[in-house]
Amino acid sequence: MSVMIPLTSQIAAMVIIALIGYVMTKTGILDNEKGKALSVVGLYILAPLSVLSAFQTERTAEKVTSFFITWGAALCIHVLFLLLSGLLARGGKSLTKAERALVMFNNAGNLIIPIVQGAFGTEYVFYTVPYMLTQNLFCWTLGYHLINPGRKISLRSVLCTPMIMSICAGLILFLLNIRLPQTIGTAISQMGVCLGPVCMLAIGVMLAETDLKKCFSDRHLYLLIFLRLIALPLCAAAFLLVVARFWKGADKGMILMITLLGSIGPGNATITQFSMLADHPERGKISSFTAITTLLSAVTIPLIILLFRSLST
Repeated sequence: MSVMIPLTSQIAAMVIIALIGYVMTKTGILDNEKGKALSVVGLYILAPLSVLSAFQTERTAEKVTSFFITWGAALCIHVLFLLLSGLLARGGKSLTKAERALVMFNNAGNLIIPIVQGAFGTEYVFYTVPYMLTQNLFCWTLGYHLINPGRKISLRSVLCTPMIMSICAGLILFLLNIRLPQTIGTAISQMGVCLGPVCMLAIGVMLAETDLKKCFSDRHLYLLIFLRLIALPLCAAAFLLVVARFWKGADKGMILMITLLGSIGPGNATITQFSMLADHPERGKISSFTAITTLLSAVTIPLIILLFRSLST
């Protein structure tokens, strides 16, 4: 329970910041354009810098081993989500391509990094990277294809995204045990800490712009919410419990819990941006799904983590 208190407290604090963004939008201080600007700053500047800062830690054999084990676990979870969403797309409750993207990909960066920073400390952000690296590769290839199947995306454009570039640069610095100059490192670290408040303000703007009454009247949306926030997270938790039985790492419980956090968040903001850029016919539903699951995840994330902790001890 000692982990649950800071985790729940941090999630509650972030919900409060989102509500501040909501009120600021309703009173005219913020608007949709300013919300987009906040999202761009978070996605393209603050999140990559936060990851780069996380790699500025001493390289040890245990950390290297933990990194690659959790990277393998993240790959397996994404393949599991891919297979399960594919089966659902062929079943009676068929999912569209866009809906598959919604349930497969979650907000593993903009939301989970601040939660880990606030609840467990900056040093643990390092263990969020394997999941984010995997999700970015899948999201910018498969996710982009599901939202915009008519356009091709090159490997170069994927590798040149700010998050992937930041992860690659940080991993190289980590493996070579290179530290950035103190002034640069401090600037990067301080900007990375701003990720949580900035992203939650942007989410508050999105909530204020969403017709929540209309969204909750869409029964099919409840299935998507259940899949994203409960069904797939439980599958990920079950898989990580198996990993925990075979992995003998000293801090495996905390590290695997952070990997689980990466897989149980709300709808992915990048998928929303893809739909906006592609002028997708379901872009309204996609945006609403992201907003609603962000609200509901404040309840589901602690519950899934509590269940995982109780079964893993």
